[in-house]
Amino acid sequence: MVGGVEGKGFAYVLVFLGLEAMVRNRWRRAWLLLGAASAMHVLVGGWAVLLTGFAWLTAGRDRPHLRSMLPALAGGFVLALPGLIPALALGWNVPSDVAERANQIYVFERLPHHLALHMLPASEFVPRLVRHGALLAVFLLLWRVMRGQDIAGDDHFRPLRGFVLGAVIVALCGLAIAFATQDHPALAAKILRYYWFRLSDVA
Repeated sequence: MVGGVEGKGFAYVLVFLGLEAMVRNRWRRAWLLLGAASAMHVLVGGWAVLLTGFAWLTAGRDRPHLRSMLPALAGGFVLALPGLIPALALGWNVPSDVAERANQIYVFERLPHHLALHMLPASEFVPRLVRHGALLAVFLLLWRVMRGQDIAGDDHFRPLRGFVLGAVIVALCGLAIAFATQDHPALAAKILRYYWFRLSDVA
């Protein structure tokens, strides 16, 4: 970008470093990196934290105990505060009708290509769906090929697959919410403004 910079560029670097730490079973480091990512871009980092939590839940017996990660989780939360507090402050002391209208402008007029994919013309929506389906098919193929490849029998990539699977589930939930609330624009905008599709293609 010429003449400017976006926080999400830094956030994604920290997310990828966090994923690398997760794959190496360094979960405490991962939580700290994802907290820092949330400071750079609260939604990129925030979704990554939730998906890493899902990855931890699906990681099997080799995952560390929750108690051992609590200091790192607390540290990650503290690191995230510079991104979290301003994001929360946007809605403080704002009249509900103003917030409602702002949400609708943001979701349906300014950024429908990110937040309300179902509102796009079929000529845009269908190719995106096809490309995303192709990415998912490649992921599932890689999942099948890489399972059991480690000679020692350790499945180091299981948390990463959990992260990707979680991202796909979140995107599908976002799409379901979009269609379920299409007759209720105020409610739809209030929910869809959280970028449900942010990490699925990246993951």
